[in-house]
Amino acid sequence: MKLDDIISNFARLSLDAISIGYCPPGETWARHVWSNAAFRDLFGASDIDIVGRRVELMFDPDTLDELVAQVRPAIQNGDDSVQVEAWARRLDGRRFRVNANIIFFPSDEEGGRFSAAVYRDVTALREQDRAAQQALVEREALAGEVLALQNRLMSAINTLPGPLAIWDKDFRLVVCNSAFAPRILGQSVPPSVGTLVDDVIRQASTSGMFADAIGREADWLEESLADLRDGGINNRTRYTDGRIFQAESTQSENGDMLILSTDVTEFVEQEEMLKVYAAELEKINGEMEYKAFHDDLTGLKNRRYLTERLAETMADRAEGRGELAILQIDLDRFKQINDTLGHAAGDHVLKEVADRLARCVGPEDVLARAGGDEFVVLVRFTEIEDLRALADRIVAALAEPVHYRDAEFRAGGSVGVAHTPVSDLDTLLTGADVALYRAKDTGRGRAVYFETRDLDYMREHKALADDILRGLDADEFEPWFQPQIDAVTGRLVGLEALVRWNHPTRGVLPPGVFLETADELGRLAEIDNRMFRKAMELRRSHDFGDEMPGLSFNISTYSLMSDDLSGLAREAGRAPFEVAFELLETIYLEENADAILLRLDALRDAGVTVEMDDFGSGRASVVALQQLAPDRMKIDRRLVAPIVASEQSCALVRSIVDIGHALGIKVTAEGVETEQHVEVLREIGCDRLQGYHISKPISFDDVIARYGRPTAQAAAT
Repeated sequence: MKLDDIISNFARLSLDAISIGYCPPGETWARHVWSNAAFRDLFGASDIDIVGRRVELMFDPDTLDELVAQVRPAIQNGDDSVQVEAWARRLDGRRFRVNANIIFFPSDEEGGRFSAAVYRDVTALREQDRAAQQALVEREALAGEVLALQNRLMSAINTLPGPLAIWDKDFRLVVCNSAFAPRILGQSVPPSVGTLVDDVIRQASTSGMFADAIGREADWLEESLADLRDGGINNRTRYTDGRIFQAESTQSENGDMLILSTDVTEFVEQEEMLKVYAAELEKINGEMEYKAFHDDLTGLKNRRYLTERLAETMADRAEGRGELAILQIDLDRFKQINDTLGHAAGDHVLKEVADRLARCVGPEDVLARAGGDEFVVLVRFTEIEDLRALADRIVAALAEPVHYRDAEFRAGGSVGVAHTPVSDLDTLLTGADVALYRAKDTGRGRAVYFETRDLDYMREHKALADDILRGLDADEFEPWFQPQIDAVTGRLVGLEALVRWNHPTRGVLPPGVFLETADELGRLAEIDNRMFRKAMELRRSHDFGDEMPGLSFNISTYSLMSDDLSGLAREAGRAPFEVAFELLETIYLEENADAILLRLDALRDAGVTVEMDDFGSGRASVVALQQLAPDRMKIDRRLVAPIVASEQSCALVRSIVDIGHALGIKVTAEGVETEQHVEVLREIGCDRLQGYHISKPISFDDVIARYGRPTAQAAAT
């Protein structure tokens, strides 16, 4: 077969839709003069429908401008060909997207011009392009489509930059394009027609053009010939100039093979970038999945993971695969550590606790941090003794001291346990919470197991919590006052403000009924602030004559270290009477002694009196008294009560009074229940007395009725 025969038969060899049009002189659009069967199938028309029809009628009229914008510049520039993409329309009216390669032939003697076009339905391909997650696959498919289209066109045109050659069934060269020799052989002179492919590839192996052939020319020659004779080419080759070409072969029915190499360097680079991006995305997804199910601080599983595993484990339990238990763990002193030592110390404690818990549980158990200082263990067990042993190990591990920098302290922990069959599957978490509350309510540092009657207790607790919130909204909490008298003169010298709940149905309730629950609700500071401001307002509104009793308030470690303290201290310092802040003896045992000393100095600078409350109930030393130097100290009532019957107790209290006076500290005795107490405490040198014998805590109205009189300003209003 001659070259002209090959070229003339190309349209019939091609599987693509091909049509030939002729544009008469003076007309804008060509008319169809010939098409192959693939074209007629593509447009759903016969020869009669197509021949003589203007080319523009094969396209969607609504988007015809899109086609014109692509074709007209090529015609005006005198280009030999143009590749366009536009919306076409079948004879039945259905729109589809086509990619067309149009070849323009020179004008004839009459000024008319032929054109040939190869059409490809790319509707499905464009739909695939819209799916971003298939970008890599679709890019490869698109490249394949483009390469296949170019393979078929290259037998008729010689304008493509990539090397193209057609070989007959005996692997002799039929034709090659102008890019073939420079790119394949490294020379400008092409091989002669009829040259065996073996000779061409042998010359290519030593041309220095192929990176893979350098230094292994013989092996490269053998591998290349084997690939060619095994049924076609479909590979990528890297040239020594760094370019990458995709070589593909197409074989016709007569045995001719067309091999076209297309420069895919940019495509490969994009492909590699996409692969790198996909790997990075997979890594990020893995990290996100890890974070979704793990706690950032401790590395333990989180509540979300626990919830999912609990659902799975419940399904296993429903099928009879052992019993299940939830252990709810809460640290006993974490809030105090966090408030006094700072968040860095708190984080250290949490990580240390996480490590200890991990050593306590088994490999099949689920250990999670539920949030804050709460941890949860989900365990499957067969013997209740094993479950109890696990709970005991946890309590013991949490009781061990924690070391942070130069300090040693104990966080401790309580454990609430709920297990089947005592608890239903869907109430395990609730039951563990209830048991944990009981553990904290009954002394902390222990494991308590859920019992069905605990639910009634929990309901009562929740009702109390709801009632406290309601009472705060209704402003039902108010200060009551317990008088303090001078031990020698008996005159009123102070009033200790104590919170009471003026409940609308239960009457006046003492703090023991509600303070712990209010603390759990996080509203204790709010109650303290309200009591301070109400008590200060009441005290300023009345005149007590010459006695001028001061006010004293109990404050916690949290209140001492809070940001609100400075504002309260300034207000207290401006009062025309003494204001004292009472701190429990145990506050002086906190690990952050330096921070506490600074706070106490700030209180004194603001004019606030500092008083140590319940001295003798803890382990505060004489050295601590010297360092902290409170203005007053209050002897715990448990030391005061037996002094009237025990000489030893009386001697102990006398020693405390002497120590206080030796350090320049005034001494108040609380728990004064009888006149005998008054006489003994006066004799041993106490400065102030407080107790039920003096007065129980009373409302301010009762204080006024007993000790005071309205000020002139109050009377005027």
